Amino acid sequence: MPSADVSRDRRGVPGWPMRAALALSSGIVWLARLGTGFGGRVSPTARRILVYRTGRLGDFIAVLPTLELVRRTWPDAHVTLLTTTSSQAVQRAAATHASAGGRGDEFPWLALVPRGLVDRTVTFDLSDVGDAVMAIRRALPPARYDAVILASFTGEGAPNKLRKLGFLRAAGIRGPMLGWEVRSDLRLGRARLHANGAWIHQVRAAADGVIGWQARRGHEVDDGALVLRVEGAAADRIPADVARWLDEGPVIALFPGGTFAHKRWPASRFVTLARHVSRERPGVRFLLVGSDFDAPQSAVLRAALGDDALDATGRLGLPELAAVLSRCTAFVGNDSGPCHIASAAGCPTVAIFSGIEFPGVWEPWNDRHRAVRHRTPCEGCGGATACPLGHARCVTELDVAVVLRAVRRALDDAQKPANDART
Repeated sequence: MPSADVSRDRRGVPGWPMRAALALSSGIVWLARLGTGFGGRVSPTARRILVYRTGRLGDFIAVLPTLELVRRTWPDAHVTLLTTTSSQAVQRAAATHASAGGRGDEFPWLALVPRGLVDRTVTFDLSDVGDAVMAIRRALPPARYDAVILASFTGEGAPNKLRKLGFLRAAGIRGPMLGWEVRSDLRLGRARLHANGAWIHQVRAAADGVIGWQARRGHEVDDGALVLRVEGAAADRIPADVARWLDEGPVIALFPGGTFAHKRWPASRFVTLARHVSRERPGVRFLLVGSDFDAPQSAVLRAALGDDALDATGRLGLPELAAVLSRCTAFVGNDSGPCHIASAAGCPTVAIFSGIEFPGVWEPWNDRHRAVRHRTPCEGCGGATACPLGHARCVTELDVAVVLRAVRRALDDAQKPANDART
């Protein structure tokens, strides 16, 4: 369900200057598409499809409904997923996997992809573009596909689309493209575009190319058709003490970490929240999750909560995390990959958001979630790695009482049957 203060699916129309600017941007990308080997029409009987997606763990989770839609649309096609491994979360997950006896190049987050959606996955590190191009050429000899699908982002303007076209062409990939259109642009009046409904949810933005193709054929794709689920077949690899903890009564998973400090609710607020919940719901215990990177925040909670909390920080690979969260009563955590995994695994989720993005864009997609945030005048700043104003009030001033109300509703949701479909 959408956050309480904004609809996720507003369909307002930007003013004519912005419409003209977006149309011009799309026109430029359209011409470039023709000149780089990505023109033509996609056939309903396409046999070879490539889906291109970059970003961090949460970005990857958001593309899973697109892969589901691609598979339903072209059930007999051979689908190749081309995606990055350059995020810190993925690098750490790969290192954890390798230290546990796996190969370092078997990136474990790929195990989150439900079986049968993708026939082949090719990963590359985008930190060096030249090396990335050569790595792709070694893995995928230059070829023409029946469809090349850009799984794009809300706010992705012409410059970024043009860079992707050039990158893919340099890597030897060509074929009729979906998802090249410019629907919104970070550079064109962010607040105005959001107010007029141009900033759609990232799950829908990733599927935009396929949705548009379906619409041109007279088929409407609504939100209920964009199903987000993760593979959770790692239950047998859950550490024994974690499994016992889950068996002994209701457990709320807490994720106080995250890569960037300006997106983290203070760990002390998590402690206060947990104590309130313990008083209201006797018998509820807590499980601390995250990667090694999140250990400092988890240590604060572990020290304060004592025997009421078990610390699994840095001990779960991503498939194991999905399996664990599917068994938790609820999840409370900052906007990051674990938050989206929890929701996709069917766990009632309370997602704590900063104000760097507008409401309705990055909230977990499944309907068993509550998104909480503190609205500020500087909302939608887009500060990717730090607060541009240096105060991060959008997250540090979020009141415990607001989160507690959402947790109460999430615990009530836990008593209801799960429903993957959007409402």
